[in-house]
Order: sequence, then structure tokens, then C-alpha cells
Amino acid sequence: MECTISTMGCNASAHYSKHKYNETAIKATVLIQRWYRCKRAQLEVRRRYSLTIFQSIEYADEQEQTQLSNFFTFMLEHCVHRGEVARTSTGSDVSPGTDSYVIKYEKIDVPDSYRGPRLSFPLDISHAKTLLNALKDRQLLHARYVLQLLCETRRVLKEKPNITHVSVSYFKEITICGDLHGNLDDLLLVFHKNGLPSENNPYVFNGDFVDRGKNSMEILIILFVFLLIYPNDFHLNRGNHEDYILNMKYGFAKEVLKKYKDHGKTILHHLQDIFSWLPLATIVNNKVLIVHGGISDTTDLDSLNLLERNKLKTLMKTRKLETDKKNQEEHSELTEKERKQVLDILWSDPNKQHGCTPNQRRGGGCYFGPDTTDQLLKRVKTIEQSALQNLQERIFVHKRKLMDTFAKCDCKNTGRISISDWAAVMESVLQLKLPWRMLRSRLVKTDPDGKVDYMSCFCYMDTARPMHQ
Repeated sequence: MECTISTMGCNASAHYSKHKYNETAIKATVLIQRWYRCKRAQLEVRRRYSLTIFQSIEYADEQEQTQLSNFFTFMLEHCVHRGEVARTSTGSDVSPGTDSYVIKYEKIDVPDSYRGPRLSFPLDISHAKTLLNALKDRQLLHARYVLQLLCETRRVLKEKPNITHVSVSYFKEITICGDLHGNLDDLLLVFHKNGLPSENNPYVFNGDFVDRGKNSMEILIILFVFLLIYPNDFHLNRGNHEDYILNMKYGFAKEVLKKYKDHGKTILHHLQDIFSWLPLATIVNNKVLIVHGGISDTTDLDSLNLLERNKLKTLMKTRKLETDKKNQEEHSELTEKERKQVLDILWSDPNKQHGCTPNQRRGGGCYFGPDTTDQLLKRVKTIEQSALQNLQERIFVHKRKLMDTFAKCDCKNTGRISISDWAAVMESVLQLKLPWRMLRSRLVKTDPDGKVDYMSCFCYMDTARPMHQ
């Protein structure tokens, strides 16, 4: 009996010890969790404060730059005589509209001692890969090739509309990349993770390629090379830092002059013009609007698409002062209303609150709420529906000719043709110079194998066509 009692006492003691051990372990686990969560919260607060600091400094600098620009513009307009303005304005080394630094690249010799990358036009993907490796190793592209690249880039950009329309099939992806700000490693990381640009791997780079970082020039070279190789699949939007006045403050102009001592001013002169030719926005599949900043309650995509964007070299000045009528005609700027349209999409920021208020932190653009976005989408939808209805009516008018031309592409009389053939027929008959591939989903049915049921657009027309026709 004593033995039994002794055994029971041992079991009770062991059970009590195990219970105390489990309780201690639970307390330790809870303590560790609390410490871990507290540390995570502290790190998150530090991260947010760091971002807030950077953002506040950026906004303060941009606000200061905007205020200085407005002040000097006011002084020039009200306190300086025209003759003094003329003498002052001719003193800028990199001011747009002058030809003193325009040098033809053919006149620049590349010495045999140059060991950097060499470009031959037209470019292909092998040139891009060679250039990427060279710039990754911090080699400098010779000024001769840089200037030729800039001339070719300007030629391509001039052919693009203010708002680029991109059509991406549902089984494809498109990469949209924000501010690079001269950080070459970020660009290389994007290409490493998402692959190099190609016809099957489209990209949209959404402005602010330059300033702040040390490799803004290298980033522009890479972007422009891929733009020339894939002009239909590689897209660039203008940012608020694609502006020669901001470039003089935030480091890009200094970087170019340091890297290209003999031809730096020439390169900057060409870049001022190229920046003004960058498209202002990109629309993907007619559903996604991509702009660098945002929108306002007065944003009008039709107006944006019609203005002469190359006249806006900078947003830091409200107007130019010209000394004679000839210069005024040659260098006429956008109206204040047009300038505000561009200012809003390059400088605005989203806001959780409803409404649209001036962006005092940046000194330009606005804060726009979700209701402002809804209003813009409703306006775009109304305009789009009206445009599609007009297009459908035009298709119906040319129904017979379209059917005959479709039949020539459909030798086996299957009622199905390729997307390329369908787009080519639509353009050859209607001659409207429209992005037919993008409009395909709104006008015609497509089989899972990618073939177009070309008769379906007429069936759709029969139901959508007004009764009086």
C-alpha cells in the first residue's frame, strides 16, 4: 500500500512539473510573439516615417521650385523691360529654341582608342543586350552614338499620339514601371525579374526616368534603344521630371555635363526637345489609364489628345516673353487651359477624400478623390459609346464591300480569318487609321484559337443599328 501511495505521489509530481513547463512555454511563446509584433510595428512605423520624410522633402523641393519659377516669371513680366528680358533670355546655355549647340553626329569621330559599346542602326536585340552588359559594367557610350540615338528617338516619338493606345491579349502580360530616377540597378532588376522587352513582353515606363540617381543617362539610353527596336510594344510616358528646369536643380543636367564634357550641352539640347515629344498617357485595352501623376475634375482626354505637346518644354513657367512677332510665332506655347491639362496629369496625387483640391504640397496639380475618378470614367464611357456607335454605322454602310474583301481572305469559306487579316481588311475598306486590334473585342467575336468570326460584326450591327436606317 505504501508503495502504491509512493507511486501516486511520483505521478502527481511529474504531472505538476509538466503542467508548469507547458505554462512557462506558453508564456514564453506569448512574450516572443508580443516582442516580435512590437518590433514589426516599430519597423513599419520607421519605414512609413522614412517614406514620409522623403516625400515631404520631395514635395517641399518641388513646391520651392514652382514658387521660384512663378516668382521669377512675375518679375520678368512686371518689373523688367523687354530689352533686358531679351538680353537675359539669350544667356542660357541650354535653353530650348536655340541652335547654338546643335551638332550633327556624323561630324563626331569615334577614336580607335574607344573601348566602349558601338551601335549600328537600325538596332536589333543583339545591340540592346551588348549595350546592357556594357552599361552594367559602367562603360560610357560615346557621344557620337548618343546623339544618333537621340535623333532616331525623336523621329519615332514624333509619330506617336499624345495618348498611346495599347492592346494586350488576355493571355499576355504587360509590365508597368514607375519612377526610376536614375537608378540603373532598379531597371536591371525589373528586366531580370520580368524579362527583356519584346513583342510578347510589352512594357510601359511611366515617367521620371531622370534626376536624383547617378545613372539617368544610362537609363535613357537603354529605354530609347528598346523603343527603337520595339516601337509598338515598348511605351514611354512623360513624367514631371522630364523637364529641363527640374533637371538643372535635381542633378540630371550636371550628370550629363560631367559625363560628356565636350558634347554635354548638345545632348541636353536634344533631350529638352525629346522630353517634349514624350506621350502624356497610355491606355491599355481601352480600360486602364496610365499617367504619371493623376487627374483632376477638369481632365479631358480628348483635349489632351489634341494639344501640341511639343510646345510645352517645361511646366515651370506660365508663359514666354518674346521680343518680336517672329519669335512669338516660332515659339508659341500652349494656352493656360492646355497647360493645366498637362500639369494635372503630371503633378496630381490621389486622395481618399472626395473632391478635387489644389495640391499645395507640390505647388502644382491637385489632390483628387475617388469621385473624381468615377466622373472621368463616366465621361470616357459616354464618349466611347458615342464613338463606337458612329463607327458601327460606318461599318454597316460599307457592309457589302467588307464582306467581299473578307471572302477573299477566307479561301475555304470557314467564316474565320486571322486577326491580322481582319484588321487589314477593316483599314483597307474604311481607311480610318484606327487601332483595329484594340477595337476587335468591341466589334467582333473571336474564337478560342484566335480566329475572327468576321460575320459577327454585321450581326452586332443589325441589333445596334438605329431603326430609321
